[in-house]
Amino acid sequence: MQEISLENQPNQEFNITLNNVPFRISLRYLESGCTLADIYASDNPVMLGVLCRANEFLIPYQYLAQNGNFIFLSDDDDYPVYTNFGKSCKFYFLTPKEINGNNQTGN
Repeated sequence: MQEISLENQPNQEFNITLNNVPFRISLRYLESGCTLADIYASDNPVMLGVLCRANEFLIPYQYLAQNGNFIFLSDDDDYPVYTNFGKSCKFYFLTPKEINGNNQTGN
């Protein structure tokens, strides 16, 4: 599991190579208090406009997470909020090998 540092900004986009796969992640904060994510792997969309929830994988289906998955781990069960990034809410990447054995829905 690798922590990914995030800015304390409401909207951000970045490129990162993880497990030899180039990812592009876009995070957008909505005034309703929720964060949405777009995830691209090798320039191909994996999930677009996914609602970020604390302590749940961003990619809900194992077949879409073949290159790995992302999760916001939080001290509370609230939705991830940019003001808590790096503090009570941290962003992680897990390889498929690390995920194996964890519960994911929809093989």
